[in-house]
Amino acid sequence: MQEMDDAEFEDLMGKPFRAWIGYYLETLEPSEMERELGEIIAALPDPIYDGMQDFMDAAMRLFVGCPGNWDIPGMDAAALIAALADEKLPAAAGIEGDDRDAFYGTIFDMVTLFFSAQSAGSPELRGIMGLK
Repeated sequence: MQEMDDAEFEDLMGKPFRAWIGYYLETLEPSEMERELGEIIAALPDPIYDGMQDFMDAAMRLFVGCPGNWDIPGMDAAALIAALADEKLPAAAGIEGDDRDAFYGTIFDMVTLFFSAQSAGSPELRGIMGLK
C-alpha cells in the first residue's frame, strides 16, 4: 500500500469517514485493495481471525445500516471501529501498549479496505456512502 505523509493522514482523519473510501478508490485498483485486505487477514492471529465474522457483521450494521455514520470524522470512525473490536474480538484484550495501537490501526485499515473494495463494484453501496 502506498504510504501517506502525516499531514495527509491527519487531513483524512478530520474529514468524513467516506473520504477514506474515496482515497482508496482513487489510489488503489480493486485487485490491490483485495490483495492488501488478504494480507491483513492472513496476518491476524487465529483467535482474532476466529471472531472476524461477528466483527465484520457488526461493522456492516454500523456503517451500511446507519448511513449517517459515513459523515462522522475519520478519527471518530476509528474510535467506533476500535470499540467494536473490543466488543466483538475478545481475544484482542491481551494486546497491550503500542501493540494495541497498531492492532487498532490494522483493524481500521481492514474495515476501510473492505468497504473500499466492495464499493468499487457497487454503485448502490457508493450511493449509501455518499460517494459518486
